[in-house]
Amino acid sequence: MQRYYPGRFDGKVALVMGVGRGSTKEAAVRMAAEGANMVLTDIVKEYVDKAAEECRGYGRKVVAFAADAADGKLTREIVEQANKALGKIDALIYAAIPIAIGEKRGALRTFHETTDEEWDREYAVTLRGFTYALKAVLPGMMERTYGKIVFIATDAARQGSTGQTVDGAMKAAGIGLVKTLAREYARYKINVNVVSPGPHATPLVKEQLEAAGSFSSKIIDGMVGWVPLKRLGEPDEIAAATCFMASDDASYMTGQTISVSGGLSMF
Repeated sequence: MQRYYPGRFDGKVALVMGVGRGSTKEAAVRMAAEGANMVLTDIVKEYVDKAAEECRGYGRKVVAFAADAADGKLTREIVEQANKALGKIDALIYAAIPIAIGEKRGALRTFHETTDEEWDREYAVTLRGFTYALKAVLPGMMERTYGKIVFIATDAARQGSTGQTVDGAMKAAGIGLVKTLAREYARYKINVNVVSPGPHATPLVKEQLEAAGSFSSKIIDGMVGWVPLKRLGEPDEIAAATCFMASDDASYMTGQTISVSGGLSMF
């Protein structure tokens, strides 16, 4: 059950890249409900339009773009347009994933089954796209000596997960980048943190399980069996952690990775 904190983001503007359909969309909507004006992007127009509609339902200003996060020039243009329309960007939540590689995104495959194209695309979106977004938003944050950056990773990057080789590797690199950013930009009062979801019931996870066919029930039982709380997480539970990290409630936290995993990861 979602619990909103009205006013927590009053006067703030958040850029959410890779808003999608699951926990990151829930985070964007929650931020709007709590007072933020929003800048939303996703490579799938349907997803970004839906998220924008829900955010506007709270009376917020929203600018939305169907955009590929791997396009650095486009990211710079989006940030420029957002600054003109809304005046600033206080928070960046980066959750873009390479959905455009096609149907194979839904499948869980071991390392030898992955392709060079997948590795290149994952790097371009998950890691390089993050650096494009950072370079676009950091100058404004540095000038105002205020900023919140949240990178959405995965516990597959922290302890390994069979079938998630590519995603886990790139998200692990992102976690490493965040640690350095946190040290470099602390002097500008910019907090840089990671939210690392464990097994949770998003549309993408459901698609991955469907791709597994008859093995899906065994996969679910296996995941739940390893989770101390004995259930999958819900998107709003990941969203709650994301919003916390993007808020002033986390003002004394930087360079940290929070696992939202039902106790699966405890480090």
